[in-house]
Amino acid sequence: MENFEIQLVQSAQNGNRSAFEKLVALHDKRVYQLAFGVIGNIHDAQDIYQETFLKAWARLNTFSYEGAFAAWLNRIVINLSINRLRQKKRRKWLDFSDEKQDFEAWSSWAHADSSPDPERLVISGEIGRQIQDVLTTLPAKQRAIFVMKHFHEMKIIEIAATLECAEGTVKNQLFRATQKLRGHFKKLYNEQL
Repeated sequence: MENFEIQLVQSAQNGNRSAFEKLVALHDKRVYQLAFGVIGNIHDAQDIYQETFLKAWARLNTFSYEGAFAAWLNRIVINLSINRLRQKKRRKWLDFSDEKQDFEAWSSWAHADSSPDPERLVISGEIGRQIQDVLTTLPAKQRAIFVMKHFHEMKIIEIAATLECAEGTVKNQLFRATQKLRGHFKKLYNEQL
């Protein structure tokens, strides 16, 4: 953690809301992207985003400086996201929002490119929608691990620290998620040939 961030955390722990707002500004895009990647729905991701920073403010005194502040926030985002997915599954509640619109809105916000190649945008958009569709079929923990590894380029050790589990567990869950994705795309593209 950089000295600037340490000073902000210390100041925020002493009740300085302005310092906490600066921490939010440093981490807000990544927190939202991580929530959306796991949840797959803009509205739920926005809720998780807000809940993450509310929880972080309320529990800021529990941050121990042993790891990075970003990792501590990641743990909050992932735990809230996994809990939300489990609640939805238990309630068998379906979100009838237009997930295509959700993905396109998030994709344009997250991957702004000043001179995009139209063909590349169409291909990557279609593949992205297909990946998002398959991700929604994965168990919550597998989805979270896959998103952290492949969309946020986190290392296995960072994911294990975030989820407070063994590296072997992360590797196993990542392997299973990858196999499911491969199976889906192999089936999809074999049918088209």
